[in-house]
Amino acid sequence: MCDVMGHGMRSALVTAIVRGLLEELRPVAGDPGKVLTEANRAFTAVLRQPHELIFASALYVVADTQAGCLTGANAGHPAPLLVRPHSRSVIPLDFSRRFLARPWG
Repeated sequence: MCDVMGHGMRSALVTAIVRGLLEELRPVAGDPGKVLTEANRAFTAVLRQPHELIFASALYVVADTQAGCLTGANAGHPAPLLVRPHSRSVIPLDFSRRFLARPWG
């Protein structure tokens, strides 16, 4: 999930660049912290504008269906929520540490 500030052609271009950067990071796709760190480095290098504010936020989550857990990293997004309909509960997912797994079952 990725969100870019603004609308129109410029935001669409930033989103396309971010998507391309993420494609290059497939070898480390299982490490959310590394993905967002490397994406930020590349994003900053490509889109550095001295007089323009560019802000992008990202939430990157890996679902391990075998282990039944989520790992993730958050860069500027509001905290994600895990909704469990059967128990009628909502759990905020805390990715403040690089790998904080939460069972979803």
